[in-house]
Amino acid sequence: MLKYKEELYKNAEEKGVKMRNLRKLPILLCTVMTAVFAFGVSDAKAAEQDTTWNYTSEITETAGAFTYHAIASQDEKEAWIYEVTVDKSKEHAVVTIPETLQDKTVTCIGYAPEKDPDRDDSFNKNLFGSYAELNHNVDGGYNTTEGIKEIVMPSSLEKIMPTTFSGANDVKTITIPEKVTVIEEETFYSCNNLKTLNLPTGLKELDVTAFIECAKLNTINLSAENTVYEVKNNCVITKADKALVYALPVSGTYKIPNGITAIRSFAFCNCKSSKITIPASVTKLEDMAFQKTYNNLNKKIKNITVAKKNKVYAKDGQCIYNKKDKSLAIGIINKKGEIKISNKVKKLTNSYNLVGWDIENNRIKKVTFPKNLKSVESDGWEPIADAKKIYFTAKKVPKVTGIPDAYKNFPNLPIFTDVYVPKDSYKTYKKWYKKYKSYSSVKMHTY
Repeated sequence: MLKYKEELYKNAEEKGVKMRNLRKLPILLCTVMTAVFAFGVSDAKAAEQDTTWNYTSEITETAGAFTYHAIASQDEKEAWIYEVTVDKSKEHAVVTIPETLQDKTVTCIGYAPEKDPDRDDSFNKNLFGSYAELNHNVDGGYNTTEGIKEIVMPSSLEKIMPTTFSGANDVKTITIPEKVTVIEEETFYSCNNLKTLNLPTGLKELDVTAFIECAKLNTINLSAENTVYEVKNNCVITKADKALVYALPVSGTYKIPNGITAIRSFAFCNCKSSKITIPASVTKLEDMAFQKTYNNLNKKIKNITVAKKNKVYAKDGQCIYNKKDKSLAIGIINKKGEIKISNKVKKLTNSYNLVGWDIENNRIKKVTFPKNLKSVESDGWEPIADAKKIYFTAKKVPKVTGIPDAYKNFPNLPIFTDVYVPKDSYKTYKKWYKKYKSYSSVKMHTY
């Protein structure tokens, strides 16, 4: 098994994949299964689109520095521009997407996998033909986008595919046409200089991963007539349930407005504030609400406080915990790279947040689990148990829950690290590690 894992790691390294999340085989296998599922979903969507688009068609037109590659709809009335190639020897600062190509109305732009002969199921591409994938830290910001400072889209546009503008590093302002109702995942991923985004009045769905690595995006304009979202107090908020969808990056202390009921996943992905205050009205913190991505913590957030009148969450030491089920909600790693989990925490789920540390380039130095820790969901060890040193203080081992039947014999504990356990509980922890076939993957110490 270890040999097999080593081969997987080696193959991943050869492909340039970040290694931190490949430390545990179950996580890798889950990722593979997720990719397979995503591929199936992608194929299903493609099958649905086949009734609309003719993937065997090819429309090519050149205007100035830009060559537009497109496909036609089955009824020959619409065009989907799936790639724009740029002649850098010509003036190319402004890309103006045409409203028609060969008398066909342009209604869609962005990557079309069915038109890519070198298709890699792990990656998408941006509008300019560069690979882009958040999970692999690939933003598409190559020479294909260099020098492009403005992208003008036609009023006929109805759909923008995921990762379409990813890596467009020189663009400062983008206006989305009024007929677009959905902002897909990673649409503006790593547009490092994007400052202003004008959203359409009819916007119905916003995937906040569209904004990841847009650290300068501090102005989002949206008409008050929009029925789903509103922008106020440096927040993009859902009108129906008052959930904070996106926190605009501001310096200093970020005070979440009172009245906000939930913080959505990755809402603080571009946060520049060192301190965040959570009001009494917040009753739900979603998975990774304060992190940049699944693989990358928000290292700039050094402190998070909770209003004393909050009925669901409270702070103890370096932790925000759920008062009702005693689960960890947020862990704040200190400047030494250490975290001591509060003794108020009795369980770790797979949906807590971590902040305060550059985990992309530095492993956590030390994690101390509390004496009252009773249970841990299988994926709940990640990424907190990826520390150099792990201290268990409870005499009894916590129960590992949520292990899929297919992986019940695979490692579900902190491995590839130094584990410290109470001297009189050494045999108990050793047996625990052997049960999950993980004992040979750690150095166990007593204290």
